[in-house]
Formats: sequence, structure tokens, C-alpha cells
Amino acid sequence: MKSIGYLDVFSIITLIIMICLLFIHLNRKKKLGKLLLKMKDKTNRRYSMFFWFFMACIYVLFSIQDIININNASITSLVSPVLWIILSTISILGIKYDKEVRENGITVNQDYIYWSDIISYEWKGKEKLEITYYDPKLSIFNKKTSYEWIVEIEDKEKVSEFFNQYINVTKY
Repeated sequence: MKSIGYLDVFSIITLIIMICLLFIHLNRKKKLGKLLLKMKDKTNRRYSMFFWFFMACIYVLFSIQDIININNASITSLVSPVLWIILSTISILGIKYDKEVRENGITVNQDYIYWSDIISYEWKGKEKLEITYYDPKLSIFNKKTSYEWIVEIEDKEKVSEFFNQYINVTKY
């Protein structure tokens, strides 16, 4: 093992941050409340999940190689594959848990939106729901963002019911 440098310290800090993000994704029930509705998704996200799983497997092989050659490995070379494995896991969880309606908010595009951040929603056609919300990441700028959900026709009434219950403004 070599001496610790700045890049090694940065890698360890990044690893700690990624582990915290992974626990946030795994502990979604505490953050967003219990699951009320998991909407079906027409898009085929299995390919994205397969890609991230494949990437994780590649980096597991890199990790095994670094562990075998641990005498020549630096901390950065040991931490980097672990970071990619955690990133792949977070991406797979984000894809798996997309389009959920929960007690405290909804999941949109691998992100959480609380009911209090949603400004309005409007049905555009039979299956498109446009959600306008304040983006929590851009809260300094008070920026509004819109996102379109494709909602199955059989889920439309349930989704409208939840949005009516948790949001004051309703548009059809």
C-alpha cells in the first residue's frame, strides 16, 4: 500500500458521500412515507437496469483484481470500483422506484418531490399528466420545473384522487 495523497482523501470523502446517498435511497419509506400507489410504466426500463447491473459486475471484477494485487494498489484504485458499484446500485434503485405515489410526495425521474413543492398538475390528453413543481435543488432561484408522467388509463382516477387530496390546485 502506498502513502495517502490528496486524491486518496478525496476518494474516501466521495465514498462516504455515496454511501450516505445509498442509505437515503434504501430508506425511502422514512423520507417519503408509505407507498400508496406504484404506477405501471409503459417504457421498458429493463435495459437501463441491465446496463447498470453490467457496469456493477465489471467494477466488481476490477475490485477483485485490486484486492488480489493489494500490495501495489493505492487507496484510489481500491475505492474507485466501489464508488461505481454504489453508483450503479443507486441508479438501479432509482429506476426501480420511479413513478411512485407516497404519503409525503412522489418519485419522478429518480428524484423525490414533496407534495408541498408541487404547484399544479394538468392532464394533457388521456394518459399524460404534467406536474409543475418547485425544484428543491434549485430552491435558491425559486425555479419551477415541469415533468410529464405517462399514466395508465386504469391508474388515472387513483392518481387524480391522490393529487386532489394532497394538492390544493387542480386542473383538468
